[in-house]
Amino acid sequence: MTHIIRVFVLIFSACYIHGKKIKVDCPSYCECDVFAHLNRATCVNRTIVEIQLDLPPFTQILDLSHNQISQIDENAFQYTNLLKLKFLNISFNKLGQISIFAFDGLNELVALDLSYNAIKYIVPNWFNSMKHLENLYLRGNNLGDMINIQKYAFNSNSLKLLDLSKSFIYNLAPNIFKLPNLEYLDLSENQLLSLSPKVITHLKNLKQLKITNNTFACNKVSHALKRFIIQRKINFEDPCLEKTPIKFEKLEMETTTLRGNFWNIEDNQNEIILVNNSIEKIPNYPLKEKNNSLICISEFPYIIIIIAVLIYGLLIGFICGSGVKSCKIKHRIKRYRAKNLVKLKHMKILDEETLHLSSDIDPVGQSTPILIRGLKLTDFY
Repeated sequence: MTHIIRVFVLIFSACYIHGKKIKVDCPSYCECDVFAHLNRATCVNRTIVEIQLDLPPFTQILDLSHNQISQIDENAFQYTNLLKLKFLNISFNKLGQISIFAFDGLNELVALDLSYNAIKYIVPNWFNSMKHLENLYLRGNNLGDMINIQKYAFNSNSLKLLDLSKSFIYNLAPNIFKLPNLEYLDLSENQLLSLSPKVITHLKNLKQLKITNNTFACNKVSHALKRFIIQRKINFEDPCLEKTPIKFEKLEMETTTLRGNFWNIEDNQNEIILVNNSIEKIPNYPLKEKNNSLICISEFPYIIIIIAVLIYGLLIGFICGSGVKSCKIKHRIKRYRAKNLVKLKHMKILDEETLHLSSDIDPVGQSTPILIRGLKLTDFY
């Protein structure tokens, strides 16, 4: 289904009513013109923070994208008398709070764009007033877990296109949709692990379903969904068939087994061409060349590999243990030598003192006081 081009912005500087030309003053923060025979007002990137705008009541296209609008109050469009709107664009704002009766009075609205805001919930009452709404864009919001959402949160007999892509959805309640005329549903770029067929059971006229770029587990639920979609003849791209191109990563061989090889490997190529070699086979890759000496380690029994690893570990442990033991012995020898050396020094000092006392040298030294130094040793006896 071809997407309806989103145009959203209105009021024109001149219009005709009953064949008479009427001039309209456009607010300074908007640009007004006529687009596709509709009165358009473009108020983009003007730092607008609320819907209360001084626009003519016959505005049909209104573009308020890229502003700072954070909430839409009750009866906001009725108070501003903008009840002729057909296309309304409030994308790329900060919308997080929307009143239950925010869209009351917009009976002629055909397309509503609320993409890239901070919307976290859906209120069924929003759709009660928009009787002719056909296109609803909610891409880029933060809807998250929608398993406990109110029954038939999306309830509209006129809606044909619903965009819920890139809204961090990871769960959907089975009875979330009651959209009998919906033809296009976009759930791509979310975080869905699975999607039950019950979720789209009430979408009787669904023609195209986008569920790519999710995190599908490809289990029984996913296969049941695929069967249901095929049975209903709905166009979709099976997320379980999405494959990343296989790239050549790594090949290890002993250099002695290869002689005169030429390697032809390209990116995104899953084929290896080995010319002029003596390789007989590589697991899962049949080769034409024979008579070769390549031994594939993957062909060894696992028990042999485990025993080899254990023996290798024991050898390393034995070597490390021997090294530690020898280090301890060396340390003990050093300590023993150091103690003996200290004892020898003490003995030498004792011998020197003994020799000194037994000698005839005058015991009175230079450190003896002068008065005593002049006397002889015999004077003290």
